[in-house]
Amino acid sequence: MWRRRPAAEVGRSALHRGPRKTGPARVDRRIRYFDTAISHTYADSQTIIGKALREVRDDIFITTKVDFWNLARPDGRIEKVDRKEAARQVDMNLSGLQSDHLDALLIHGTPGVEQMPVGQCLEVREELGRARDQGKVRFIGFSAHHYFDKALALISSGAFDLCMLTCGYLPRGQSRLLSPGTTELRNACLAEAHELTMGLVALKVLGAGMLGASS
Repeated sequence: MWRRRPAAEVGRSALHRGPRKTGPARVDRRIRYFDTAISHTYADSQTIIGKALREVRDDIFITTKVDFWNLARPDGRIEKVDRKEAARQVDMNLSGLQSDHLDALLIHGTPGVEQMPVGQCLEVREELGRARDQGKVRFIGFSAHHYFDKALALISSGAFDLCMLTCGYLPRGQSRLLSPGTTELRNACLAEAHELTMGLVALKVLGAGMLGASS
């Protein structure tokens, strides 16, 4: 199972240092898991990871995402899911990563899950399922920075293979601490996902790049 591989995330904060440290040398050190998204690092993340890792593509696991944000509204709330946009982003991810498949494709927490009700998230999930049927995607999931009420509903739907949830050791300042109620809801998500044998990915483990930003 892919979840048992030695893994470490290389996300947007690491990529500020450029692609030199994101290539086969990392794989030689048994880093197998790489996380990215179209919206990471001003859209450069996909290109950097795709170029740096194309020679070892079959030895690594790449997670990426589809984004949803309504530019006509300050809060980005989605009024109607554009299924063609979901399909377009699948192909954009494949092109940017220079790959013929995506190991895991998530509905981005923000922008995405936060901007949609549960029903719309499931509409996007249906479209991503078509991409999987076409051999473009292996696993389908979602991420959540907070809004764990939605996350719990999505987990309980049984429609997803994995989820990525905020579960960090270092918050980015006191204003970023989860309240006791939110933490309890997050823990309920973890328990439900475990019960359903879903894949789990920890998000913001080191304060969303707080250590990298200070080095």
